[in-house]
Amino acid sequence: IAAANPLVRLVQQANGGKWAASNTALRYIDTDYFIILDADSVLERDAIIWIMQPFIEPEIGAVSGIVEVGNSHNWLTSCQNLEYRVSQNIHRRAYEVFDGILVVPGAIGAWRTKAMIAAGLFSGETITEDADLTLAVHRAGFRVVMAENARAHTEAPEKVQSFMSQRLRWTLGMLQVSWKH
Repeated sequence: IAAANPLVRLVQQANGGKWAASNTALRYIDTDYFIILDADSVLERDAIIWIMQPFIEPEIGAVSGIVEVGNSHNWLTSCQNLEYRVSQNIHRRAYEVFDGILVVPGAIGAWRTKAMIAAGLFSGETITEDADLTLAVHRAGFRVVMAENARAHTEAPEKVQSFMSQRLRWTLGMLQVSWKH
């Protein structure tokens, strides 16, 4: 369906990570804003409309959506569902008050193109490129805010080993980002 749409361009490259693919895609756009999603993200119907609203303010460099667990069907995924709801609906809102949002999540995030360029684009220097870029956008002088009605559903790890691997990656990545910035 998308291939038949003249507004859609398929760009292919060898696998170099999401950060490299995102930077490649940026070479093909000429828009003031863009949205990046994880492959396992499913947007709610009006998510794009909601996530674009904050860009009316020129100092906004990035907008975080809300990520919800889309596969909450066992004890582990149900716990993650609760965790996501608290961390994003309460913590992120609190961080926003102090212009301190640390991560525009890969599952749903919108970016002002000139803020991305000023921040140096995505980097492969850390394993949490979304957090790395979020801090770089802050350091480039832009604000990062949350759009609470822009929601995406993602697949949470269903087994303890996968969960632990994810959290280890997130923890090590945040340490890398902290050291870098």
